[in-house]
Formats: sequence, C-alpha cells, structure tokens
Amino acid sequence: MKAKITGSLFLLSLVGFMQTCQTVCDLQVKILDQNGQVCSEVSPGVPFQLHFVAKGDCDVDRVEFSSDFEICKLNSLGTVKSVSNINRVVNHAITHRYLARIDHIGKYSLGPVKLHHGNTVVGILNVEINVTKKLNHKNINQDWVVELKTSKQDLYVGEQFEIVLRFYFNDTQLAAANLNIPDDLKELLEFEVSKEVTQMANYLEWRITAEAKKTGKLLLPAFSVIFEKVSRSNQFFMFHNREQHEQFSNAVMVQVNALPNTKQIVQGIGVFTNFTAQIDKSTLEAGKAVQLNLKLEGQGNWSKIHISPLNVPTNLHYYAGSVSQTENAKTFEFVLQGVQTGDCQIPAQTFFYFDTSIGNYKTISSNPVKIKVLSVASPVKVVNTEALPVVNDLLDHKILPITEIGAIKYRIGYVLPAWFFLSLGFLPILVWLLKLAINCYQKKRQKGFKSFKKELVRLEKNNSSELLYTFFLNIFEQKFKLPISQINAKTLDQLLASYAVPVEMRTAFNKFYNELAATAFSKKSDHSPLFARAMDWLNFLEGVHAKI
Repeated sequence: MKAKITGSLFLLSLVGFMQTCQTVCDLQVKILDQNGQVCSEVSPGVPFQLHFVAKGDCDVDRVEFSSDFEICKLNSLGTVKSVSNINRVVNHAITHRYLARIDHIGKYSLGPVKLHHGNTVVGILNVEINVTKKLNHKNINQDWVVELKTSKQDLYVGEQFEIVLRFYFNDTQLAAANLNIPDDLKELLEFEVSKEVTQMANYLEWRITAEAKKTGKLLLPAFSVIFEKVSRSNQFFMFHNREQHEQFSNAVMVQVNALPNTKQIVQGIGVFTNFTAQIDKSTLEAGKAVQLNLKLEGQGNWSKIHISPLNVPTNLHYYAGSVSQTENAKTFEFVLQGVQTGDCQIPAQTFFYFDTSIGNYKTISSNPVKIKVLSVASPVKVVNTEALPVVNDLLDHKILPITEIGAIKYRIGYVLPAWFFLSLGFLPILVWLLKLAINCYQKKRQKGFKSFKKELVRLEKNNSSELLYTFFLNIFEQKFKLPISQINAKTLDQLLASYAVPVEMRTAFNKFYNELAATAFSKKSDHSPLFARAMDWLNFLEGVHAKI
C-alpha cells in the first residue's frame, strides 16, 4: 500500500514537472488608459500606458524601441515582477511599463520593439495605436477627474489668455493635491501659475496666465494632478494609510494666428481703453522734481508692456520710477526734474499696439501736461552804507591843481617787481597744465562709470536681474567709498541728501533700491523692466558723482 502511494506521488510530480517544462514564453503588449483599463483608442495629447508583458519560461531585462517611438514621448514607469501558482503550475511574469503620449490624430503602427534578456533577443513585437479626436469630459461616475479649459481657442501670438484646471473629486478623504505641468509646455507658451488655488466643496481650481510663442494649431497637452488619498487600514484602530495617485486631464487645441507686418515697434497686444498722464504739482523750482504717472487701462499682455523712453521737452530731465499693476491697469511712475526755467508742456505720449478685438493696429494717446519751471529766487545784496567814504574823507585827499594844459601829472612812486613779469610768461603753461589735469581726472571718472555701463549691458544680455542688487552695492562702495556692510536705505538717503539731491528723487531711488533687494531673492525669472530703469539710475548716480 505504501509503495502504491509513493508511486502515485512520484507520477503526479512527474506530470507537474512536464507541464512546467512545456510552458512557453508568452509576450504581450497592452495599451491602458489613465484608469488602468485596456483600451484600443487614445486621445491626442493625453498620456496613456504601454505595458510589455513576458509570461512563462522567459525573462526580459531590457526593451529596445525603434525610431518610430520618438513620436510617443516615452517615460519609463519601472518594472513589475509577479509569481502565481495555478493548478500547481508556477507562472512567472515581468511587466515593463511606459507612459506615452501622441499629439497628432491618426492610426500608428510602431515597431519593431525588441525584448532582450542579456544579449539574447527573447521576442519582437509591434504596437498598433489609434489616436482619435476623443475628449475626456468630466464623468460624474469617476471619483477623480481633471478638466482643462482655455478662455480662448482662437487667438494671436503674444495675446494673453487664461488656462483653467479643475480637479473634481467625490472622495472626502483627499489629503493633498498638487498641479503637475507638462515639461514641454514651455516650448509652446510663456505662462505664470497663479499662487491662489480656489477650493470648493467638490473641486480645486488652478488658473494660469499664458501667451502663445508659436503660430498655427497648438495642442496644449494634458496636465496632471498628483494627490494623496487617506484610507483607514483597520476599522477598530485609528491607523491610516496614504495612497498617492496621479490623474491626467484632457488636451485642448488652440489656433494661434500671426500678427500682420508693421514697421513700427509694437508696444502691446490686447484691448486698451484709456491712457492718461497726471502730475502731482504743476509748478516747480529749477533743480527740484515732480512725479508723473502714466496709467494704461484695458486688457493685454501686461508682463511685456513697458513705456520708455518718454517724450519730454529739453528743459526737463526724467528718471524711471516704480511700476504698479492691477488686473485691468498698469501705472508707470517717472520723476521729472526741471533744469531750465520757463513754461513747458509734456506732449501727449503715444502707445502703439495690436487690437485683438478688430485684428489690426491702433495708437492710443495720453493727454498733454503743462508744467511751469520757476527760477530760483536770488538773494538781494544789501549794501553797507557805513563802508562808503564820506565827503570829509574825500577832502583829506590832495586835489591836483589845474593848469592850461590840464591837471598836473602825479607820478606814483611804485614799481612792479621783475618776478611778476616772469610769472606772466609762464601763466599760459600753468593754465594748460591745469586744464590737462582736469581733463585726465574727468576721463578717469567717466571711464569708471563706462565700465559699470558695460557690465549692466552684460547683465541684461544674460537676464541676470538677481545680480542687479550686488551691482549697485559695488557702485556705492567703489565710487562713493561707502562700506557694503553700512549700505541700507537710510544711509543711501543720507548720502544723496549730502549732495543736495531733492527729496522726490531720493524717495524714487529708495523705491528702486528696495525693489532691487526683493529681486535678489525672488524666484520670478522675468525682471526685464528693471534693466531700463537701472540704466537711468546709473546715469543719475554718474551725475551725482560728478559733484564730488
């Protein structure tokens, strides 16, 4: 009996071993949507997953793609290995996972894909993908949905528009959520994500201000939201697990049109309704300053709009001040300084832009502003009458007698020394030497600021706005002999006051200095308006240094 049982067990083991040996290598390719479901169609611009599965008596440690797959923008998601035992048959499986995206509609046959184990090719597969114009609209049956919308779908290059991302969720156990922007979006748009996130009962909303950099039909690829969901691991104990998920949105196609050709410099793109000029006072003394505000109202690409240089009369000098912006307006401050007396008028400033509402160029003008530069009151010179000679003093002087041929000549017995006449001969040489020394000194000072101007141009070329703060600190250290450790807004104001700089000019420079300090630690990359103002203030400091 024992022998029979032993024989039966041996027979069963032999059968199982033979079944295992007969197992062949099964290679598969699967296309999955973002919900993990096998699908046959995908949407343009929306990521999907490619799984290459090897089952059975084979192993795959490397996947080799042909050049056809460059269109897919592949990213590896890693490898998963699994083991199963069904009817005493052990099955091994290894899955190589990839995230892919195709931006153009069509039917694609991609391959070959070679599956390697070491130096051996285990198998070769081809991938059939059908990309259709199917949009992923919000589905209330899903727990999480990301929806992408744009404020405009037909626009002009450089025109500002808005991208809105909404993350809908039905699960109240949402712990955290962060927006993930496609890496290649920077090739299509210039954009800035709002720091404020709108949170409602069942969705989160992000807003992005953008401008198209290219013309034609642009496909804005899918964004994603990476979020954490909290789940309770035991119903009797307060233990929670955090699960991280990533959900993709739909993609959006926009038509971007080119601007018509023009020989003028386009200062803005949008719809602008008003352009006004205003000063804080209409009269000022020569050498004093007044503040001019230019306010542009409407809707446009505010980040690219700058107003400089100004059109001002010759008896006024100007310096760029701070810039403030709201949702529907942008205000530019300028400090005007009177250098000559008389009445003058700041002419209407013009702003040339492309009006997106009519598809053509327009010019909007500000109102002219009148300013009267008063002469500086000269002090009246008081004459000291006590110092004047009186009649009695005059009588003490001898009066020469008058003859028929006139007054008798009176010879003064004083003779100039010889060295006086010799010095007169050397006087032109001394004047020439003095003039030469003054010119050399002025050239040396101008050369110093010339090097600073070259350095500022280099910083602007490299868009190194974060270095402007250190740049101006070096100017005050080298040219005004002010130690860097003592440089702050207060000491700079005292320094400028010592050179008789008006209060308005000192206040405007203080604003500029504080803005430089903020820029040095700012994460924002675009501070291009600062460079034009920096050159104005550098010229201003050169003029102040000339007083030394």
